[in-house]
Amino acid sequence: MKSDSRNPLAAYEVGYIGWTHVPGELADGICYFERWDRVQQIAVSHALVVTGTEYCMEAHWPRVASAPLSKYFNDPKTVIVFRRPRGWTPELGRRIADAAASQDGAEYDLPLIISQLAAHTLVGHYLNKWFHNKPDDYVSRWLDRKGQFICSELAAFALNQQPEFRGKGILSRPLDTINPQELFEDPVLFEAPIFRTR
Repeated sequence: MKSDSRNPLAAYEVGYIGWTHVPGELADGICYFERWDRVQQIAVSHALVVTGTEYCMEAHWPRVASAPLSKYFNDPKTVIVFRRPRGWTPELGRRIADAAASQDGAEYDLPLIISQLAAHTLVGHYLNKWFHNKPDDYVSRWLDRKGQFICSELAAFALNQQPEFRGKGILSRPLDTINPQELFEDPVLFEAPIFRTR
């Protein structure tokens, strides 16, 4: 396991899914809209896929790209956590990483963010609760741009490409409706513990 030298609990391997939270208007706003989905004390606003010892693949404006994990480890304000996919092996981890990397260069799906925000307003939350997520499914399908990704959609895509996970847990929902907090909380896809840097 790799670990951040400042904290031995910050362990990760290729194919682990990571989540971050950097305090600020954008991340705090995302966490506010995701509050309905929070079960644990950890609030997350961004998801990524570990692709190597020092790198991850993430959907960040303006496109999906490889990024150094050091940008999160070296920022004292950033919380970064990792979860181990259930039944992880080096081979499974490589397949997850390769699935994320296959989307390198894909555009960021900005219209889908509007759908995510609408689904998690007070009105959107209760409409989805009463109508079994049908409003979110419809709006996401309408606004989603095929071949484009938001961060949690990319991580969900990489997991859903694996026969072990396809359609299980939160992946039973359309991938374009899954937000970072929902993916983070899933008890089917991930094993305990949660590896946290700070």
